[in-house]
Amino acid sequence: MQALKDIAAEDTYSAVLLNVNSPGGGVFESAEIHKYLMEIKESGKTIYSSMGNMAASGGYYVSAPADQIFATDETITGSIGVIMQSMNYTELAENVGISYDVYKSGEMKDMMSASREATEEEQDYLQSIVDTMFQDFVDVVADGRGMSEEQVRELADGRIYLGGEAIENGLVDQQGYFDDALAALKEEVGGTPQVVEIGGAQTTSFPFGVKIQSAIESLTGGGEVKMVQELINNRQGVEPMYLYE
Repeated sequence: MQALKDIAAEDTYSAVLLNVNSPGGGVFESAEIHKYLMEIKESGKTIYSSMGNMAASGGYYVSAPADQIFATDETITGSIGVIMQSMNYTELAENVGISYDVYKSGEMKDMMSASREATEEEQDYLQSIVDTMFQDFVDVVADGRGMSEEQVRELADGRIYLGGEAIENGLVDQQGYFDDALAALKEEVGGTPQVVEIGGAQTTSFPFGVKIQSAIESLTGGGEVKMVQELINNRQGVEPMYLYE
């Protein structure tokens, strides 16, 4: 993230080429990256995005501000939307004789608890959170791609698109690999620009299903009680995602 801040602040950089290969991740993380990319763009620098194997959901969110987006026929992109998940293992716990005593300061303090069904009020409230974040995603795409909200919403039912289809529907500009995008960006910048590669350790915000993978893998060997214990130990709180699963 510091690299993006430096690029926005320093005049020695004239353009940025993003190399995006991601199914997305947390809403917060996607929004933070987008924020600094917008600062780069507002500083007068050109941004291109090269989509790899996958640039879906949050991967598309961070690509949306780019002046040009490149993808190939094999690229999976789109998946514009928000997902929030929880698990309910009440019946499993009941089968092994486990019950829950909950003491809370408010009716919604244990919202999305895996030990009970969500109430209708909780479902409506959580859906309103998802809808608010989805509106932000729609706005980001509309602003970045020069589309109306209605045009974006027609494409934003969560489905994925191959690169060629994304070019046809306006989510992507050109067909090409990373080298093609780099060559096009050099041509736009002009002269003989020096290319500086900036990268760092990857940080990934995993979906619910991945976070509990170790628990699921242990289900066949430890009996039902251990199964419930593993699920409790690996439970997930509220974590909205811009993620393609």
